[in-house]
Amino acid sequence: MSKKKKILIWIVVTVTLISLIALYFYANSKKNQKEYTVASVEKGSVVQTVTVTGDIIDDGEITLNFEIGGRIKEVYAKVGQTFAQGEVISLLNDADLTNQTEQAKALFDKAVADSASNDDAVHVSQTEEENTKKYFEDTKDYYQQKIAEAEQEIKNTENYRDDALNYYNEDKSYTRKLTLTTAENNLKTAKENKKSIEEQANLSETSAENSWKTAAAKLKSSESKFAQESLDAVVANARLAYEQSELNLAKATLKAPINGTITEITNKKGEVLGSGTIKESFAKMISNDLLIEARVPESDILKLKESMKANFALDALSEDEKFGAEIIEISPAGTANQDVISYTVKFRADKVDPRFKAGMTANLDIRTAEKNGVLRIPLRAIKNEGEQKYVEILKENNQPEKVEITTGLEGDEGMVEIKSGLTEGEKVVVGVKTP
Repeated sequence: MSKKKKILIWIVVTVTLISLIALYFYANSKKNQKEYTVASVEKGSVVQTVTVTGDIIDDGEITLNFEIGGRIKEVYAKVGQTFAQGEVISLLNDADLTNQTEQAKALFDKAVADSASNDDAVHVSQTEEENTKKYFEDTKDYYQQKIAEAEQEIKNTENYRDDALNYYNEDKSYTRKLTLTTAENNLKTAKENKKSIEEQANLSETSAENSWKTAAAKLKSSESKFAQESLDAVVANARLAYEQSELNLAKATLKAPINGTITEITNKKGEVLGSGTIKESFAKMISNDLLIEARVPESDILKLKESMKANFALDALSEDEKFGAEIIEISPAGTANQDVISYTVKFRADKVDPRFKAGMTANLDIRTAEKNGVLRIPLRAIKNEGEQKYVEILKENNQPEKVEITTGLEGDEGMVEIKSGLTEGEKVVVGVKTP
């Protein structure tokens, strides 16, 4: 074998060995490389709910109370009288509260004039003005219909009274006299009912109109030339004081929380609530609807407020059938059962299905908080280092990078709102697999 051939063979062998060694180290490095499971930072909704189980109850008795003390100005209810949801039952003397609201409104207007407002405030004011205007118009339509029905009832009872009178004049017997008396009493009751409806209409329409005027005034303030910049602390505090005064003023009016019949009234016009004359409850009413009663643990009760919305399904029906409900009463006192404290919460269904029966088990999801169009990631991606929260972002070289974040609402299904630190589309590490 020639010398050149030997050299060529050694070159081939050497190159082959070097290639095999490089291939070995490359494969070994790929084998030991970590594999990451990631999730995208996305925009969406974060919803927080409280889930409880309750039962449908029939003829549920509701306790009615003012939220504040004061002297009773008017009582529009009588035992046995039926009220629709939202109708006024009683009023407290609200002169002081009205003055406080007017003063708070003046201070708020001055703060807006001295400072600034922002687009969000204008939008909120616009929505409030539109809603209160619609409520005023709906209230007028509702009572116009009720008054028309009452007038028709008067006409019907007048015709019946006239017939009874003619009948009695033909033969003035004792039996016919009783018929005439009954007809006259029915006519008197119909006229009294119309008068009562007119009083309630005047009160409810005035209240709704005042709310609309207040909202319109707030909108006008928000749309002023100062409404282009963010609210400062002075304006924010003035707004809170004004809104709180409005809430206090609204508490001087007791409205029916449900459709029901008054069963008990324990106070009279002129009495002072909050003094020695206060009773266990102002009044009670029986619901004309089927209600849902649930026990809520103390860990969740502070998340709930009256008027919150809920969805529920019934064990007796398909779980795909969902119905709406609203919280109408939260018991102020808890009950202990095996060292567990819980509170009674009552719900009113948005509509009554003929399949609903008292005693049926209802599974309720109460929406306690919701944010839409926010950045969100899975909770399992978040780590803690002392009081600081952070995530790991996977870079193009398959290496994670630590990023501090600020979180917001923690919702259902393990999703969390991200307030700062991340941008939409970034990949956060939710798991790691080491070969």
